[in-house]
Amino acid sequence: YPERDYWLPIIWSMGALLGGLASLYFKNVYLQATIIITFIMAAVHLLFKEGSVDIATYTPLINIRVFSFLAVVLAGVLYMNIFNYFKDLFDSANTKNIKGGFYFVISFLLLYLVSREVLDIFNKQFYSLSPEDQSAKAVSFDNQKRAALSVTWTLYSLIMLVIGIIKKSAWTRLFGVVLLSITIFKVFLYDTANLDNFYRFISYISLGLILLLIGYLYNRYKSRITEFIKVE
Repeated sequence: YPERDYWLPIIWSMGALLGGLASLYFKNVYLQATIIITFIMAAVHLLFKEGSVDIATYTPLINIRVFSFLAVVLAGVLYMNIFNYFKDLFDSANTKNIKGGFYFVISFLLLYLVSREVLDIFNKQFYSLSPEDQSAKAVSFDNQKRAALSVTWTLYSLIMLVIGIIKKSAWTRLFGVVLLSITIFKVFLYDTANLDNFYRFISYISLGLILLLIGYLYNRYKSRITEFIKVE
């Protein structure tokens, strides 16, 4: 797991951020398109080249993967805030599509990072076991990882829904709904077939509680939520 490549997406995203400022200053659509492509390249590089870590030296949350992902996400968020401030300089339809695409990619990057961190925490614990214990506890660790991933995705989708309502972002709400739907299918189709009873119970209970909370909050504050999520 060579760490020398982690700096590439960071440099690309920071360069794209500076180039984005220039594109807004010169009102150059072609430069703006180049900036967006550069951000996409940084995201793709992170996902396919820098998603793994060396478990032997891995430290949860405090590692180069987290730093590089958060650096790219921060650059993207800063660019979108600046872009939103100068949105009147560009076509309104394109502006909405660009913002939506950016927020969708940023949400996915954060979801991927959180998921990998959760899984690698278990992988780190498993790596520290003796070969005999690894053989005996392999199934148990697999069950724990699947259940933890289901809980993580459920909580993340709830957070996305809340942020989408507060920020009046249809793309963020859509991401939350899609992820929650995927999680429901994962729990009832994949987890049911592969998890032990205890971890299956944990997945069911966690998902059920989140769905009950969403239903309660929607019915309790239905009028406020309906008014709040109206697109500006």
